Amino acid sequence: VLINPNILRMLPVFDTNPWSRFVFLYAISLAIVGAFVFNEWINKYEKRQWVYILILAVLSFQIIDQKIFFHSFNASVPNSSFYPNTHSIAYLQSTLKPFQYVVADEGYFISGALGAYGINEWFSHGFHSKNEKKILNKLVNNPFQTPTSALFKCKQIKLDSVYMDYLNVKSVLCTSLEDNWISDISDAKSSFAKKYTIKSLEKNIYILENTNIIGGAYFLKHLSMNEKNNYKAIKTEIVTNTEIKISYNASSEGWIILPMRHYPGWTVKVNGKTAEVKSFLGMLPAIKVNGISKITYSYALSNGKILYSLSILSLLILIFSVIAFTNKRLRTKDSKQKIT
Repeated sequence: VLINPNILRMLPVFDTNPWSRFVFLYAISLAIVGAFVFNEWINKYEKRQWVYILILAVLSFQIIDQKIFFHSFNASVPNSSFYPNTHSIAYLQSTLKPFQYVVADEGYFISGALGAYGINEWFSHGFHSKNEKKILNKLVNNPFQTPTSALFKCKQIKLDSVYMDYLNVKSVLCTSLEDNWISDISDAKSSFAKKYTIKSLEKNIYILENTNIIGGAYFLKHLSMNEKNNYKAIKTEIVTNTEIKISYNASSEGWIILPMRHYPGWTVKVNGKTAEVKSFLGMLPAIKVNGISKITYSYALSNGKILYSLSILSLLILIFSVIAFTNKRLRTKDSKQKIT
């Protein structure tokens, strides 16, 4: 073994599989050979104009090949090819409100696939903090198959968990019929029948709707699990990737809970004044209100200024290097001419 595999996997492009590594090495080898041939042409034919025209023609052909021929075999395809719409998904898209979530079983493959339809899932494929995993395990028994992906059967979902309400899970999407599970839930005598209504818009696909969830952001007087979600007097006005605006029209003091991940980079203003963001359940943003309030929750890249500064510095270094290299070549050329 020439290189330790663990070190190899730390390198970008080389961290996937042997086939990807081979393709990358093959491509970069061709690029090096091409650059060498072009350089030999330029030196051999004493930098004649037609050499540069030929090189430009070869590069132009490569661009055309990438855009037309290569893309005919490797182009991106419409989402509908992989994510066809169905009656159940269309229903969820039309009825779910901002900050409402869905828990879907293995019939929809690895959790997060519904994200392609704009449907929120707590178990979406990605990294979760230890505390987030601790809470999510209280929604589903042993949901995580890998450090980043969840896959589970409907029987593993804890429909009676109070976290269904606090995490604002509006719907559970099931494709499993193990042990007459759906029949047990739909039984009028079942405790679940009081909390969930069942819809079936397609064969063997069931939507369990949590009747306790009637809104998005909610109010709690205290940051404890001794209260029910209060959606009254809260209006979600704007929700984008970087800004959320909410109005609270009541006199009671307490906390506005946003059912979303408490992620670095978000800041909040209450009635135009910067406020502190607390955490509920160790994963949901909680914002203190002392009465009628206008809340603006916005995101800015945590290290944006540093990254922008580094980009500008790198550009300046590149420009300076090009100018210095060009001047050096010109001085060298003048010196040779004077000697001859």
